[in-house]
Amino acid sequence: MNRDILVKKLDALFELDSIWNGIQDPTWRWIERIYATTNFDWNSFFEPQYVKGLNGLMLKGSYEVKAAHCSCFFSPEVLKSILARNERNGFIFAHHHFDMETGGRGFLAIDPEILVEIKRRDYSLYYAHAPADCSMNIGTNAAILQAFGLKHMETFGKYGVGHAGRIAEFDGPISGEILISRCQNIFGVNPKIWNFDMNRKFRRVAIVAGGGDDVDLFKDAETAKAELYLTGEVTSRTNGDWARQNNDSIEKYLKASRMSFIALSHNASEVLFLENQMKQWFCDLGLNAEVLRDSDVWR
Repeated sequence: MNRDILVKKLDALFELDSIWNGIQDPTWRWIERIYATTNFDWNSFFEPQYVKGLNGLMLKGSYEVKAAHCSCFFSPEVLKSILARNERNGFIFAHHHFDMETGGRGFLAIDPEILVEIKRRDYSLYYAHAPADCSMNIGTNAAILQAFGLKHMETFGKYGVGHAGRIAEFDGPISGEILISRCQNIFGVNPKIWNFDMNRKFRRVAIVAGGGDDVDLFKDAETAKAELYLTGEVTSRTNGDWARQNNDSIEKYLKASRMSFIALSHNASEVLFLENQMKQWFCDLGLNAEVLRDSDVWR
């Protein structure tokens, strides 16, 4: 498939050519810091629009695209598995524009040596972060609502020009026990829980795919009368002073909250959108497509 046509279709899908046009991704404020430790000239390596902080094409590869590879993060495990096949002219679509250790060092630069090899093999890199989180139809939160058959009620948590969270409802009350079982089947993980009673019945739920470890989001969800907060991360598991301070606030809130909380891992809560939506989207364009998941989604 023609690369430029594919990029235009993706830009339109995530509204990068309309409401997100010229809008920096909210995570852009960390990019200088994460590449500062690498001595890698990322400013000249990546596409000019990416260097400005915009979602979309990061690296322009071959004019003709042979296959699409999807991942939540540009992790070494995922990228090395693609390169190990000794293929060329692929298109790598990720939700995030960096690597991340959600249970360790936090945001990380994409390995420069891997980037050089990706460029040598004529691969393109493309990402859709906030626009995918905020999309009402195809994206991280949208995929969760779709998987559970939830009815969208309202949004919350301002994020860029959209919202990071959804308030939704099940058709009828669902027990905690059944809900945990469904989480295991849908996301392929054993969820972590807080304030959780397996016998409690839930109907109104707040959904925040990815990093939902934010007391302000908790408050917004509870104000919207959510009984359950379903997210990737309830607590901050990265290293450092910020995570410790944030967890102090979170711990206090959890003790006083009437909501129940479920964490699915940042990775698993967002890779669902790639598995259930984006893979088929690429296939419908006639491309061979796959989704690559890190072996440890809690890494």
